[in-house]
Amino acid sequence: MSELGFPSSMRGAQGGLRGLRGLPPDIGLLGDPAAVLTQLLDEWMRRRSAARTGWLREAQQRNAGYRARWAKSAAGPPMTGHHLVEALRPVLTDDTIFLIDGGNIGQWAHVLLWDRYPGHWLTCGASAVVGFGLPGAIAAKLLYPDRPVLLLSGDGAIGFTIAELEIAVRHQAPIVVVVANDRAWGIVASGQKRSLGEPIASLLGPVDYAKVAQGFGACGFAVGNPHELTAIARQALASGKPTVIEVPIALAGPTDVV
Repeated sequence: MSELGFPSSMRGAQGGLRGLRGLPPDIGLLGDPAAVLTQLLDEWMRRRSAARTGWLREAQQRNAGYRARWAKSAAGPPMTGHHLVEALRPVLTDDTIFLIDGGNIGQWAHVLLWDRYPGHWLTCGASAVVGFGLPGAIAAKLLYPDRPVLLLSGDGAIGFTIAELEIAVRHQAPIVVVVANDRAWGIVASGQKRSLGEPIASLLGPVDYAKVAQGFGACGFAVGNPHELTAIARQALASGKPTVIEVPIALAGPTDVV
């Protein structure tokens, strides 16, 4: 593991059904990954000590306290990403194909919807890999026409491919796009505020995304509170039409709301 930059004391394990490839591991496991991990978890539960149980309890308490701060923040206007994501939770059924495209809003989704792992959503992955959301949502709807498709995108991310709304209309792909609009490259601006005191070249101008959608022939709405968002999202998913829902939110990521 040291050749990869990890501490020399760290040990690596590698497993799978096809044998071991790449760097030689300290521990080699041959077996179905899901079954092996289940067995390892069972063994860990059997061996766990009181000290580890205490540490886990403390970590859970600190995590709960951290999350409680988000709920105490004002529900708007404007909402935070916390309120937006929680407003979408009721419409995310097991059948929903959910895509996430953005920085700050992506962070909110990851920390709040952790219980939807694995297999319930598609994301842009590492930071700054944005812009896939709209074409990805269209492709998902065309591939799975009987499943609801909902995209949650930042305003910066949607700007890369917003013209693809015309394709959604022309090919009758009734996706629903929720644009979290903080009028900024949020994840960049948040970091600049912490380190430099103010955003530098990372704020965006006013864009009426509801009207942009209507210009392409899609439906467009602007909402300002969580309850309205939940209702409009349900309506849009049932409408059978490509729809954009713009939601103004505060310029704040999860670590900013403390």
